[in-house]
Amino acid sequence: MDLFEIKEYSMETINSLIEDEVEENIHLDYKASGALGKKDEKRYEIVKDVSAFANSDGGIIIYGLTEENHKPKDFDFVDGNVFTKEWLENIINQVQPHIEGLIIYPIRNDGNIEQSIYIVKIPRSEKAPHMARDHKYYKRFNYKSEAMDDYEVKDILHRKYSPSLQIVNGTLQDEDVEEGDETVTFSFTAWIRNTGRVISKDYKFSASFFNLPKGTSGKYQPYEGKVLSMYVCDYCWKMTSPSKEPLFPGELIETGHYKFHIPIANDPDEIFSNVYIKMTLLYEDGGKDTMLVNLDENNKVVLYGEKDISDFVKKDHPDFSLIDIL
Repeated sequence: MDLFEIKEYSMETINSLIEDEVEENIHLDYKASGALGKKDEKRYEIVKDVSAFANSDGGIIIYGLTEENHKPKDFDFVDGNVFTKEWLENIINQVQPHIEGLIIYPIRNDGNIEQSIYIVKIPRSEKAPHMARDHKYYKRFNYKSEAMDDYEVKDILHRKYSPSLQIVNGTLQDEDVEEGDETVTFSFTAWIRNTGRVISKDYKFSASFFNLPKGTSGKYQPYEGKVLSMYVCDYCWKMTSPSKEPLFPGELIETGHYKFHIPIANDPDEIFSNVYIKMTLLYEDGGKDTMLVNLDENNKVVLYGEKDISDFVKKDHPDFSLIDIL
């Protein structure tokens, strides 16, 4: 369940978090009702925590849940008569500058306002850094909000003037095989989006394919410029595509139109179960995004973010250095 993508929250949403023991992380924080209070120290904490998410990668704070070992344990409802949605909005608006796109979702247990839960959805802010009431700048680190160092504040300020690109997804699909064919053709396509406010003109996408069968050949089609195709080792093949057009803020484009021809003797189902793809996107001012695509035993696409890629690859190939497929 991608909590951030949900448009309408309910008690069922919260129940599923408890039942599934969804752990707190860099994008999720649970707060008991006591985290909301009208004393200054409580207000300071609210502003600090919200600003930390906005300064980092965005996320969600849920007020009205107790936690144990960073997992939700039980309901600890907020009295919505005492702490209204408007009251919480007024406290959060003390973050400077104002966070655009922040939304508070109130949930009432069986319509009872005295048994409320507040879900605060905080976007990754392009207006960062945001300052808390103590005139400090905070970031989300592990399970906590921590004060940023000077260089980190400067890095966030740089967001306003640099593109921010993101890999959205990548797919590997087999095409129709006709009688007499000696190979089965697989096509690969990826999608990238400009999530920042600045046009990107210089970016490079690369995909490293692990465990393709021997005898595989590949090409880039349609041809859109010089393409690097190389074997990094005997179980990994890397292909790279240059930027083909300016990428405007919010724009989504396709890239990585690769085709692979694999000897027909190989079972396509087995190929899918063994092959995985590590994608890397490099762009202006040192920007980078990575993603790994794999199929699980039920042929469902599984996506891995940067922090999980190293462990995944090394479990399959412990001698491999990820530096080789930057």
